[in-house]
Amino acid sequence: MNFNEAKSRYSELVKVINRHNYNYYTLDAPSITDKEYDVLYAELLMLEQEFPELIEFDSPSRRVGGPVLSGFNKVVRDVPMLSLGNTYNVEELLDFLKKVGDRETVTEFKHDGLSMEIKYVGGFYHQAATRGDGTVGEDVTENVRTIKNLPLKIESLVGTGKTVTIRGEVVIDFASFDLINRQQAEKGEKIYANPRNLAAGSVRQLDSTIAAKRPLRFIAYQILEQDQFEQQDEVLSTLAEYGFQTTINTPLVKLPLVTKDPNKIIEIYNLLQKVRAELPFPIDGLTVKVNKLKEQEELGMISKSPKWATALKFEPEEIVTKVLDIIVQVGRTGALTPVAILDPVPVGGVTVERATLHNQSEIDAMGVRIGGYVAIRRSGDVIPEVVRYLPERSCPILKVYKMKPECPECGSVAVRPEGEAIIRCTNNKCTGVVVASLAHYVSRKGMNIDKVGERLIEVLVRKGLVKKPSDLYKLSEEQLLTLEKQGKKSVENILKNIKSTKKHTLWQFIHAMGIRHVGESTSKDLAKTFKTVEGFLLGASRAEELAKIPDVGVVMQESISRTVSSVDFQEEVREIIKNGVQIEEMVERIGGPLSGKTFLITGTLPIKRDAAKAVIEEAGGSVLGSVSNKLNFLIVGDDPGDKVEKAKSKGAVVLNWDGVLKMIAA
Repeated sequence: MNFNEAKSRYSELVKVINRHNYNYYTLDAPSITDKEYDVLYAELLMLEQEFPELIEFDSPSRRVGGPVLSGFNKVVRDVPMLSLGNTYNVEELLDFLKKVGDRETVTEFKHDGLSMEIKYVGGFYHQAATRGDGTVGEDVTENVRTIKNLPLKIESLVGTGKTVTIRGEVVIDFASFDLINRQQAEKGEKIYANPRNLAAGSVRQLDSTIAAKRPLRFIAYQILEQDQFEQQDEVLSTLAEYGFQTTINTPLVKLPLVTKDPNKIIEIYNLLQKVRAELPFPIDGLTVKVNKLKEQEELGMISKSPKWATALKFEPEEIVTKVLDIIVQVGRTGALTPVAILDPVPVGGVTVERATLHNQSEIDAMGVRIGGYVAIRRSGDVIPEVVRYLPERSCPILKVYKMKPECPECGSVAVRPEGEAIIRCTNNKCTGVVVASLAHYVSRKGMNIDKVGERLIEVLVRKGLVKKPSDLYKLSEEQLLTLEKQGKKSVENILKNIKSTKKHTLWQFIHAMGIRHVGESTSKDLAKTFKTVEGFLLGASRAEELAKIPDVGVVMQESISRTVSSVDFQEEVREIIKNGVQIEEMVERIGGPLSGKTFLITGTLPIKRDAAKAVIEEAGGSVLGSVSNKLNFLIVGDDPGDKVEKAKSKGAVVLNWDGVLKMIAA
């Protein structure tokens, strides 16, 4: 085959294979067998290998993933990705419709996936970014490129030079979710809690070949550049013309629905409540939007949500099942938490085998018994919990479960501190405490050591290879290869990730060390106060120094000073640093416009609370967690609660977010 013949055949193959991909992944209507597809794809790869100069931008072969990235860059967007207000029942929906007036609405599925913004320049795929905090997201361009139903080229826009921004959700279907979890379990690797977590975990991999292997789909719902459109249903039609999937395909429910009749929306909602587990993709409700874009603009925004749209969400699904046993888990602070082992049951598309019982007081209040029946639900459709015990379904002679006054892991005496509902193990060398503490240390909000999860930590601890954080940095390839299901490549990745996370900010390190009562906010306050590791070890060991920090109360002062002043803690921190961990000095902006001023936020602001806190801290201010005599300014948003009068009584000045921005500008 000469070059011209190859070029002609190659162009034909790209078009044919992309059309079959569209039929399969977007329309759910494959037009050829898998074997026929594989023959075409193999021919395409052969031509690309022989004539690499032929490779086109939208070649199907470009979806296989590329080199491992060193980290995600940040993408700052001009138009924030906002959240919709939530309604949970028909009455709240009718209230929303009353507020928007007699306007036509369009109802769509609320897909339960990872929010994504994708840019096309001149008709070609250019960039993809996660929602992040709404304003700043992560650049996941290479990973999203691998999604099979995503157009890499919009033919009608090629050559126009236009930038078009598409927003939607990355999702994965229930069947694929179950299959991948079974495969993960067989390999002894991470089990995903739900399809959304799997979709997010697939996209947020630094190795794009992992995303390429996962059957992800992109469901589009918005074109940001809307000047050319008059209505939302027109936007959806245009997205379909561009080649995007805009809804799941199901014979049970057909959407979008354009109507002025609330009863039609309610009819769809009630039907979905009954059949949502039968849908191929996870959804957590409906979105109802005013259809005309001009009317959307007239209605405007309230705080961080549009007035012209709402999310009509499902009530958490409750399922009845049997309690087979109750076990007690040990947390990093020694907290003993009872967990019900259940007869496996599907809840919201996920098989649930265990659910938290919180503490003995909750068990006593519900009267939970081993062998009895309970109603469970996934709180927020994520965390399974027991809602109530069902005596009418259960044997009457069963006894209410009582936790033993000892740790199930080490046998030490368990006590219930005064004023607490939680029973705790008193042995800080307890294996359960050590495992939970180390799992916190390596977690995403700790030192963020990828490939080292709780399961591996437990194996390392029980094998005696790791007893404290510093031991992680001493692990060798030889030691890890002795573990079951750990091959050479896996071990190399573990050691590489441990090494690559040896540089951290002071506040992240403090948070990773797991001091009781110390969360992210307090970790930042401690880092800002003491600046360096040595400053922290010296200053935080003294309660009188901690008392000078706004928002660090007496209980927290005692916990921090007792922990930090201990010889074991001091020696462990120095051992971690000795093994190559670099802790960056906390650099505080000096002389900022808000320097020396303290703030407290109440209510809903126009931006996310974390983002507002970052703005204040960048300007030199401090953000407290509660009303105190140290408070200077109370920032009030929508639905502020009872803090306003308390703050005024302490002499604090009350202002809104615009007032803060004016202070910074001045």
